[in-house]
Amino acid sequence: MSGSEARRGVTGPLASGSLPETGHEQAMMDKRRTTIHLALLMLIGLCHGLIYALGVPPWQAPDEPMLFEFAGLTAELGRIPTRWDHSPALERRITESMARASFYDHLLGVTPAPLPITLAEASALFHMPRQVGGDPPFYFVLAALPLRLTGGWSIEAQLYLLRALNALLLPIAVACTYLAGQHLLTDTHGQAFIPLAAAALVALQPMAAAIGAAMTNDALANALGAVLCLLLVRAVSSGLRRRDLLLFGLLAGLSLGVKRTVLPYALLGAGLGGIWLLRLGAAAGPGAWRRRGLAALLGAGLPLIAGLWLSGQFAWATAARWADARTLTPAPRVAAARGGYALVVESGGEALQVLPDVATVYLRNNIVRAGALVWSHGPASGRLVIYTGERRQEHRFSVPGPEGVRAEIAASVAAYAHDVRLGIVADSGRLYVSNIWAQGVGLPGNLVANGSLARPALRPDSPLYPAVRYLRVEELIWLLQGARLQWGMPVGEWATWLFTSFWGHFGWLHIPLVRGSLWAWALGGLCVIGLAGALAALAMGRARRAPLGALLALVPLALLPLALNALIDAQYIQQGRYLLPILPAVALLLALGVAYLAPPGRRHGALLLWLGFWLAFAAAALLRVHGSYFG
Repeated sequence: MSGSEARRGVTGPLASGSLPETGHEQAMMDKRRTTIHLALLMLIGLCHGLIYALGVPPWQAPDEPMLFEFAGLTAELGRIPTRWDHSPALERRITESMARASFYDHLLGVTPAPLPITLAEASALFHMPRQVGGDPPFYFVLAALPLRLTGGWSIEAQLYLLRALNALLLPIAVACTYLAGQHLLTDTHGQAFIPLAAAALVALQPMAAAIGAAMTNDALANALGAVLCLLLVRAVSSGLRRRDLLLFGLLAGLSLGVKRTVLPYALLGAGLGGIWLLRLGAAAGPGAWRRRGLAALLGAGLPLIAGLWLSGQFAWATAARWADARTLTPAPRVAAARGGYALVVESGGEALQVLPDVATVYLRNNIVRAGALVWSHGPASGRLVIYTGERRQEHRFSVPGPEGVRAEIAASVAAYAHDVRLGIVADSGRLYVSNIWAQGVGLPGNLVANGSLARPALRPDSPLYPAVRYLRVEELIWLLQGARLQWGMPVGEWATWLFTSFWGHFGWLHIPLVRGSLWAWALGGLCVIGLAGALAALAMGRARRAPLGALLALVPLALLPLALNALIDAQYIQQGRYLLPILPAVALLLALGVAYLAPPGRRHGALLLWLGFWLAFAAAALLRVHGSYFG
C-alpha cells in the first residue's frame, strides 16, 4: 500500500471495489435519467394529442364522418360491413351532429338549407369519399368495440372517446423513436442528444398530433410505423437475425391491413429478406453446404410455390380490365391465330372498358380517337362506341370474314364528362377484337388498359382480388406499361405541397401553417442541415452504417408510392400525412445530423435551441388552429 493510500485509510479490497461501485451507480443514474426523459416526452406527446382530440370541433378532421360510419356500422351489424350496407339511423345521427357542430359553416362558409339527412347528401355539398368497403377493416373492428360499450352515449361523446383513444397511441411513437435513437451511434458522440431530440420532434410535431388524435385509421398506422421503425433499427443493428426479420416482416404485413401508408416498411422488409438469403448462401465455415442448400431451397422453392398458387388465381379465358357490358363480369378472350389474344364478342353483346380516371381528366375539352382490329369467321357487323359521360358517339363497321378490318372512331369529350368508356358491340355474328387502342390529342401512348389483352383477369372469388384493388395493382401496371409517365407532372409544386402539408396543414386541408410562411424556410433549412449531417456521419464512420442506411432507404421508399399515386390519380396532390408513419425515421435522421454537426462543447445549447424551436412550432400550430375555429 502506498503512503497516500495509507493516509486516506483506503485498503486494497475497498480500493479495488470503489470503481465498480462508482460505475454501477453511474449506470443506475443514467438509467433513471433515461426513464425520466422518456416518461416526460411521452407525457408531452399525450398532452399534445389530447389538446387536438378534445379541442378540434367534431367532424373537422379528414374523412371523420365517413370513418365514423365505418366503425358505427361495424358495431351495429356485429360484422364487417360491405359497400352495400347502410344504416339510415346512423347516418341521420352523424348528419345532425355535423349540423350542430357547424360543419358546413367551417368548410363552406354557409349553412345549407335544407340540411342533409344522409351522408350521400352531405357528400354532394362537400366531397367526402365513403370509406366502407374501401379501407381495410382492422382499425374499424377495434374502434367498434368502445362504440358497442357506449351505445347510450351521444354521438359527440363517442367521437371524442375514439379521438382520445387514438391520442393514447402517440406516446407509443415517442417511446419507439427514443429507443431507436439509442442504436445509431458507435461512440458517445451525441449519444444523449439523438434520442432526446428525435423523440421531442415526434412529440411536438403538430400534424402528427392533429392526425394521430383524430378519429381515423391514420393514428394506428402511424403508431405501427413507429414500432416498425424501432424493429427495423434493431434488426439491422443485430446483423439481420432471422428472429428479428421474421418479427419485422410479420408486423409489416399485418400493418398493411390498417392502411397503405405502411407499405414502405413492407418493401424494405422484402429487400432485407433478400439480403439475408444472399448472406445465408454466401456464409462459409462449418455447415456451409447445409446453409447453402437451405438458401437455394428458399430462393427457388418459395417463388415456385408462389407462382403455382398465383397461376390458379386467374381466369385465363378472360381479359383483365374488360367487362361484359350487361353482366359486368370479365370479358372472354382467346388466343388469336395471328398472334396475341383477342376479345370474343358474341352477337348482341358488348365488351366495355372504363378508361382510367386520370385519362378522363386529360381528355376533357379534347378529342379522343380509338380503334381496333376486328375479324370474324364469316360476315358480321358491329360498332365502336365512345361514351363520354351521358353522351355517346359510335362508328358502324362490317367485317367480311377472317381477313378483318381496322375500325376507328373519334369523339369530343365535354368539359363536364365524369368518365370515358370504350365499347365494342357485335350487332351480328361473333366478333374477334385485338390491338385495341385509344389516344387523346397531344397525349402519347395508348390510354386503354390491357389493350393487348395479354393479362388475364383474376377469378372473382380469388383472395387476391381485394388486395389487388387495395394496392392499385391494375393502375400501376397501366402506368408503368403505357406512356403515362411522358405526360409529365409538376414535380416542384407536388414536392412543395407534400413538404408543407407534412409539417402543418390542418382540418380538411383548409388551415395552412407552413405553406407560404417563414416556417417553410426554417423547416427546409433544418432538413437540409440534418440530412447533410447524417450523410457526413455515415461517411466518416461516426454512425452505425446499417441502421442509418436503412433509415435513409426508408425515405425514398415512402416517397415512391406517393409519386406513383400522383401519376395514377386525377389530382396529383398527395397529402403529407401519408408520410407520418416514417416520421420517427425522419426525426432520427435530423437529430443525428444536427448532433454530428454541433461542436461537442455546444451540444447542450444546441439541444435547448432544438427543443425551443419545436415548442414554438407546436404553439404556433395550436394558435393557428384555435383561431380558425374559434377566432
